[in-house]
Amino acid sequence: MQINFIEHKAFNLTPYILIVLAFIGLIVSVWFVMVPYISLKNEVSSMEEQFEINGEAESEALQLEKLVEQHEQLSDYISNIEEGLIDHIALVDQLIAFLPNSSRIEHLHYIQDESIEVTMSSARFKDIAIYNESLTSQPYVTDVSFQFMERSNEGDFQAAYRIVINSNKWMEVVQYDD
Repeated sequence: MQINFIEHKAFNLTPYILIVLAFIGLIVSVWFVMVPYISLKNEVSSMEEQFEINGEAESEALQLEKLVEQHEQLSDYISNIEEGLIDHIALVDQLIAFLPNSSRIEHLHYIQDESIEVTMSSARFKDIAIYNESLTSQPYVTDVSFQFMERSNEGDFQAAYRIVINSNKWMEVVQYDD
């Protein structure tokens, strides 16, 4: 029989098990906190990137919208000019049509939107009066101002008129002729 004089103490594992369990609990807690934090951080960074992309796209869209608006304005402006040119050409043709046979227009100048200065020349003084009368009898002519009359070196009479046109009535005449 052996006698063991060394005292044998029972080994208590409980504190070590509690430390290991606390460490595992700490790791699990950190994991539960860090995983949502990291995923939120990734979402925030992707949202910031998307925000920058959207901002650039919005600025490009605004620039394109401005370009489209400018294009439409220019198209409207060009069509108005073209319509105005057609109307002015028809008006000039009409003013030339009123000239007596031996007369001609020497100078035609647009003063304002609805004012035209016409200088005509004719061999006969009577033709100047006839032209004045034919202008004043037109419904679209608001006013005819006789500016001056002189005799040129060639013996022709030159007369200048300032003619004020009512654009609304002129448009009616143009539409009626079409």
